Amino acid sequence: MHELSGEGPAVSMTNRGMKGAVTFDAAAFVPAPPPAASRPPRYLPPEGDAFATIVRRAAESSIGPTETPPTDSVIAQRLRARDFVARAAWGTLIRTPDRTHLWGDTRSSNSALLTREAGRIEAMAAAWAGASEIDSPGLRGNPQLLADTLAALETFLDHRWTPATKWGVNWWDYEIGVPRGVFGAMCVLGPHVTPELKAKAMAAMEHFTADP
Repeated sequence: MHELSGEGPAVSMTNRGMKGAVTFDAAAFVPAPPPAASRPPRYLPPEGDAFATIVRRAAESSIGPTETPPTDSVIAQRLRARDFVARAAWGTLIRTPDRTHLWGDTRSSNSALLTREAGRIEAMAAAWAGASEIDSPGLRGNPQLLADTLAALETFLDHRWTPATKWGVNWWDYEIGVPRGVFGAMCVLGPHVTPELKAKAMAAMEHFTADP
């Protein structure tokens, strides 16, 4: 069961049907839209040449087997956890026009927090493309979620993971953890990602992995 609670700027979202809890700080929580009359089809990037095939397979890996309700309990639990993170991340996203970070609990430039932010962006992208909707109706195909995910990706590449970002704490986050989330999201979003965003991501990647 999902519960929302909080007063003022702090909002907590807890999933009591799973171990642990997820808590983000934000100015406001965006309520989930009502379930659509019919579930939108799962989105996948278009087919094409060999590179497009690789992108499509990467997108499928991020989205997961959500064409039909999963019968495997482990897969179902993981999809539920991913969609829960996506909804919580979307709802607690900082929305001020001059933002330089995305969530209240990831304000510092600690490398682990950058990986966490990238993972949330990938979860939002995957939920938009193919949320399992076991208990997350309204995410799949939601145009506002798509717009907010793209905007979050742009903020992240403009202010959080850039060629000007200073190294700190753990090389793994800069070279593996963050790229896995960023490029996972970009593969899912496919043609929705502008050439400018792709260039920013590649510039950061080349900066941190110039000598892998």
